[in-house]
Amino acid sequence: MAPTLDQLIVKRTTIKSKFTRIQTFVNSFNANSNIHLLKTRVTLANQAFQEYNSIQDEIDLLLDRSDKALIEKHLEYREEIENKYCEIIATIESKTESRDDAQTSNSGNHAPFAHLPPIAPINIKPFSGCYKEWLTFTNTFKSIIEDNSYKLTDCQRFQHLRSCLEGEAKRSIEQLEASDENYQEAWKILESRFKNTRLIVQDHMLSILKLPSLSKASHYAIRELLDTIIRNVTALKQLDIKIDEWHALIVPIIIEKLDYVTIRDWQATLDKDVPTYSSLIIYLEKRYRTLESISLINNKTNTPQTSNANQSINKKPRAVAHVATSKDSNCLYCDKIHSIYHCPEFRNLSSQQRFNFTKKLNLCTNCFRSNHKTQTCFSKSRCRECGEKHHTLLHRDGPENSETQHVNSVVNHSLFNLKYTVILSTALILIKNAQNKYIQCRALLDSGSMSNYITTSLCKKLGLKQNPIHINIGGIGKTKSNIKYSTNVEIKSRYEKFSANMNCLILDQITENLPLARIDPKHLVIPNDKLLADPMFYDPGPIDILIGAGLFWELLCPNENSPAGELKLEATQLGFIVAGSLNVPHSGNLNTSSGLSITLTSVLEKQVEKFWELEQCRTVCTRLTDEELKSENHYKLTTNRAADGRFIVKLPFVNNPPILDSNRKNALRQFYNLERKLVKKPDLKADYSKFMREYKLLNHMEEVPLSEIENQKVTYLPHHAMFKESTSTKLRVVFNASSKSENSQTHLIAAKSRIAPLKTITLPRLELSAALLLTRLMNVVSQVLHMEINRKYFWSDSTIVLAWIKGTPASYQTFVGNRISEIQTLSPKDGWYHVKSEDNPANIISRGCTPENLKNNSLWWHGPHWLNQNYSEWPIQNVNLETVETPERRTISLLSSETPTVELPILTKFSSYKKTERVLSWVLRFINNCKNPNSKNLANHLLTEELQNSKFTIARQLQKTTFQNKYNRHLARF
Repeated sequence: MAPTLDQLIVKRTTIKSKFTRIQTFVNSFNANSNIHLLKTRVTLANQAFQEYNSIQDEIDLLLDRSDKALIEKHLEYREEIENKYCEIIATIESKTESRDDAQTSNSGNHAPFAHLPPIAPINIKPFSGCYKEWLTFTNTFKSIIEDNSYKLTDCQRFQHLRSCLEGEAKRSIEQLEASDENYQEAWKILESRFKNTRLIVQDHMLSILKLPSLSKASHYAIRELLDTIIRNVTALKQLDIKIDEWHALIVPIIIEKLDYVTIRDWQATLDKDVPTYSSLIIYLEKRYRTLESISLINNKTNTPQTSNANQSINKKPRAVAHVATSKDSNCLYCDKIHSIYHCPEFRNLSSQQRFNFTKKLNLCTNCFRSNHKTQTCFSKSRCRECGEKHHTLLHRDGPENSETQHVNSVVNHSLFNLKYTVILSTALILIKNAQNKYIQCRALLDSGSMSNYITTSLCKKLGLKQNPIHINIGGIGKTKSNIKYSTNVEIKSRYEKFSANMNCLILDQITENLPLARIDPKHLVIPNDKLLADPMFYDPGPIDILIGAGLFWELLCPNENSPAGELKLEATQLGFIVAGSLNVPHSGNLNTSSGLSITLTSVLEKQVEKFWELEQCRTVCTRLTDEELKSENHYKLTTNRAADGRFIVKLPFVNNPPILDSNRKNALRQFYNLERKLVKKPDLKADYSKFMREYKLLNHMEEVPLSEIENQKVTYLPHHAMFKESTSTKLRVVFNASSKSENSQTHLIAAKSRIAPLKTITLPRLELSAALLLTRLMNVVSQVLHMEINRKYFWSDSTIVLAWIKGTPASYQTFVGNRISEIQTLSPKDGWYHVKSEDNPANIISRGCTPENLKNNSLWWHGPHWLNQNYSEWPIQNVNLETVETPERRTISLLSSETPTVELPILTKFSSYKKTERVLSWVLRFINNCKNPNSKNLANHLLTEELQNSKFTIARQLQKTTFQNKYNRHLARF
């Protein structure tokens, strides 16, 4: 049984008493006493400090997180113990060192040269010439070398000085020889060169100004920031810079480097006065301690509890530091203040080296902790590359010695310098399509590729059959792409009778347009009698197909009579090169240093691998819930065996019985039905009355007081009479414990919220986005539940949103219309209702709520109280949505134009159509004679053709007047 909080506090008090006894002994230790008695106290203090840490960690886990005062009290207690532990260790070391020094000085009386230290370099940080390190170096060197108890000569000091210099500082005194006179000369040179107050101040200020800004608060980041600021400000004070008068300048500079949360909390502590530098440092120190404590508590909380046996087995000795630090905050690889997965040195290792390091330290390969194995890791994080249970930093692309075949290819095109470019071999070829017709395409000839490629667009254009295939292509820098299809193509030359069949892998794009930049052909000297494979090679263009080395050498060496499957020998300036396709068995992997690596895995191998993955029996660790553990403990404690061999188990009872819904009306209704039945059967009624009286006399039931009738902690069990002639007891009363209650129950199944975007948008738009989120959540929950839902009700407290949903999406602007359309697709229009804001559970999460209040909030977990009632009793408000003013309606601009029509006066001058027709014919003849004076003019009577033309003219004019809009589109051509 785990210890309680009070028991742990008692243990902690005992350990504190042990620290007090150790401290009392150490303080009263006499220099003449046995020094070993003092050293044994170090072991006792270390053991006590380890016990205290484990007990305090258990106390932290049991504390109430909402009680901030209690947490602060325990943090102060922890700090007090740590300080006492450090004082004990420091006092012991001080007394031990003073005892050793005394013994050394006594022995020096018998060794006249023992006081002379060796000329080896003193353990002082070398000075390289950095201005801001000058003061620290000079103070340290003089306190150790010049102001010590040893009698060193200036020559010896000069040797020590030279050993503590490097870089520019060391070069400045290299010309001096080691002598007593040159020691002071060396100091003068160094002071004249590096004792520059202006540059020192400037260097310290730049160190503060160039501090990196914190994006997120963490205890180690704030500690590093604090150390840098304090170190540089202290140096400025040593230079007599009145930093205390710079509050208005130095404080904003430091504030600018902090994260948002820290700045916000700092501003909350300020009043109208200008904050001082010291107050800011005090605040940051407190902030650091708080974050460090939270980090320690979180690390302990996330650590799964193991048994004491496992702890004793896995427990390893470790060195105890003299200053209490958090081991979790130090990197396990470089021992600096950051986590191991943020360590740049650890990240620079290969994945295999990182894996070997974690195995060497017995770390979990999933979360890099040392207190559990990978199989028992509770972290839900997985590798982002493959999804397996290991850290992403340990992911390996694949085994180095695989049994698959690696086909390597490379597209060697680059443009390293804009002053020149490289022309790759391209050609225009003919390729056969599915209709046995040849289409011209552009090909790239690549001798470094073992495969041929074709683009997806060309394959679809040709109508070729695509064969499924499993191929992974690994490129330069271990980039990967997956190829799923291949095809067979037939190509031939545009000039020669050459033709060939080849298998091509299908890619979306082979390479960029080649060449990368257009080349002016005027600068190229090409003989005119040469037939170019690609006449427009100098213009950038797409590559449709890539021909690899299997066919490349046959194209390049047409006169070579080597049979298919034989190697080609080509003379070069480097010697004969061997290339070509090879149809012979081979062993091992075909790995080269080319840019693209293609791994071919057979389909059969994939199927066998998938089979074993499906058939593998995985061990599932079942964990019992709290209720199951209580049931098991109850069975163990209350089970016993009777004398007759039967097992007797005590019935378990629930300590906190659930609140049952009222079923009194249902029980009364069934009782009235029973009475009506008994009235029709007097004999049965008599037996029933006798049974109930006997039941009451035996104290099996009693009359319910009137005050308890409406008690919500009471449930009613309806009963009915069962009659059976064949039994000795003909009538039995049966109680129905499974009777349903009157009201339904409502419980929260799922909830979803989103933070409002940074860009300011209107409240109706936010409410509409919330309604859309509700429909999406309802759609997902409906699919997951796998149960029949009779009707869905959607609620919103925004009348504008309800009016939008009832409307037409096309009537509103794009943002609103798109969301209305999706809402209407996922939910019915008539399924949306208005709810008051005080009855809307969504307002709880949008307006904020503490975890303590949320835990007991009935509105959040069960909804408004009226949901348990019948539909007729719901306070559904009939909101008149037609009167709601809906914003963001789409505005439509209409433009109307009116073209005046001109009618011929002659059409309205005469009342007779025949007369109008003849008059118009004479007018048209006159117009024709005027236009053509040299032609033979008509002067006699009207012709039939002229009368017909007049009729068409009248009809055309009437159409223009009556059908003005349609005339231009349909009748103008007649």
